[in-house]
Amino acid sequence: MNEKTKNLQNLLKLVKELSSRDDMEWFKNDLKNHFKISEPNGLSKIEDIYEYCIKKIIEQQAKQFYSNFKIDELKLELIEDFIRMEQFKREDRFEEFCVSMHQQIENITLYLFEKFKLKKIIEELQDVSSLLKYGGEKGKFVYNDSSIALGRFIFMKFNIEKYPNFKIDNTTKWYYNNKLRAVLYYLYFDQKIIFNSNSYDNLYNLGNNLYLMRNKVHRGPNNITERQKIVYDKIIPNHNKYYFKFLGFLEDFVSKINENLK
Repeated sequence: MNEKTKNLQNLLKLVKELSSRDDMEWFKNDLKNHFKISEPNGLSKIEDIYEYCIKKIIEQQAKQFYSNFKIDELKLELIEDFIRMEQFKREDRFEEFCVSMHQQIENITLYLFEKFKLKKIIEELQDVSSLLKYGGEKGKFVYNDSSIALGRFIFMKFNIEKYPNFKIDNTTKWYYNNKLRAVLYYLYFDQKIIFNSNSYDNLYNLGNNLYLMRNKVHRGPNNITERQKIVYDKIIPNHNKYYFKFLGFLEDFVSKINENLK
């Protein structure tokens, strides 16, 4: 937290404290006079000042969060979405909060998917092994031919009996979740995912759950799949906890991606 944000927060606390004290009527009157606040709207004007201070603090936090992010062309939009996200959190508007957070993740994901030509790379390498297994002559983690092929891993076609002839070709539809999996694989995990580890699945599931929450707003309540209903029934009654789960995902995703960008 920078010095300017700290000063704003301290000012905000002081204004709130002094305005609430019975023995500080003179302070409230001076505040009203300074900002040309007249009754009966005095209280609402003071609240406007309070909200202004809060918004300035959120703006500083957003700029600080993305201050060293390496994709300069996305920064302005990411900061604006971060500000909206935090404002929705303050107002306990969870679904709109999810939309604003997802816009940040989606913006970064789609940009990186195109910039690093992941579609072309994965199509060309779709039959190579995707996961590391411990073994080999040197006793270290190596890519093993028996692990799931890269193309199947990205498109979640793990059941070979169910999808015996699966191949990525020019007719294959790349959905957002496939692009997210590709970006996580190459730019978050740097192609180093250990067989039987749940770290990738845990991260992807959080990102996909955020995506499903975004869809609830964008697509409305109609045509909800059974999978979506399970996610909504799990998250919405516990949405106060998911503010923090999703914020942790955002910080982790942005920080690790930024670290791995050359």
